Amino acid sequence: MQAKRKISVKALIFSAIIVVLLVGCSNNGNNNTASNANVQPSNEAASTETPAASEETESTSESEWPRTITDDLGHTVTFEKAPERIIPAYFGHIETLIALGVPPVAATRAKSFVMTREALRPMADKLNIIEIGDSQDFEQMMEVTPDLIVATANDSADYEAYNKVAPTLIFDSKTWQDVLTDYAKVLGKEKEAAKIIEDLESLIADSREKLTPYMDKTSVVMADQGNNTFGLIGSGPTDRTPWFDKTVGFGLTPPKGYPAEYAQISLEGLAELDPDYIFLDNIDGAEKDNYTPTWLMPGTADTTIWKNLKAVKANQVFNLPPGSMSGAPLSQKLAIEKVVESIVK
Repeated sequence: MQAKRKISVKALIFSAIIVVLLVGCSNNGNNNTASNANVQPSNEAASTETPAASEETESTSESEWPRTITDDLGHTVTFEKAPERIIPAYFGHIETLIALGVPPVAATRAKSFVMTREALRPMADKLNIIEIGDSQDFEQMMEVTPDLIVATANDSADYEAYNKVAPTLIFDSKTWQDVLTDYAKVLGKEKEAAKIIEDLESLIADSREKLTPYMDKTSVVMADQGNNTFGLIGSGPTDRTPWFDKTVGFGLTPPKGYPAEYAQISLEGLAELDPDYIFLDNIDGAEKDNYTPTWLMPGTADTTIWKNLKAVKANQVFNLPPGSMSGAPLSQKLAIEKVVESIVK
């Protein structure tokens, strides 16, 4: 009897060891290395997530790292923490990054872009953005050691070159709101972006209401390009500053015959439109001239045709803040305020 009892105890111990080993092997086989960059999430795993878990992830994802981002072309990058050293492939997104509180570490045309934007120029001494040549010097970009490069759909052909420098995401953003939202989800700045969008859309709506009593007056938004040529900003839908949109824009009224899309006209053509208000976009100044903007080219104001324009006679020609055409949030705010203060008396 004693011998039988010993054998039973040994058998039990042996069985227990086998069970533990099997369980351990099973757990190790299900372990995922989610921290690796460029990991493509499994569609199968995503489909097993419960609605409750999905809602919880959505509500807390803003502060959760690591996070995996998939761009508009299907490239996937996983970040252990929020990227801090970002290069925008398109220099026009410099302002968006500044608005979100994460100035780029480097960008093409960085100095001239900042110095020719009224909203950014006061910050020039505090912004240490490394200048990269217009040719997109990939070697120089590598020296900057960025955490991330964000490119547009126009840069898709250069994706491999960018991606050798740093993890690269490409977004095909259609509106200024999209640009903000795309950068925000990469930086963990969703709340900041939502606030900027809410505030700016509210300002546009309030401005449109203030301008409503003046809708019977016509406006032209243009740039004097010299040689008797003026570039008109079209009255149709735009992904930038919505000058003429009466639903989501300022609601300015264009003269009869005003083009829906960008077009160039002569001074004689401008006289035919003969608007009540003229809003002038500027031509950026060169570095040798301290980036001083020009609104009217030499000689334009001396012509008889210009002097006889309705807006000129009524002293209703206004210079827009440099950068107004970019549609970026800080510059767009200045443009809105300028239009309202110019018209509303």
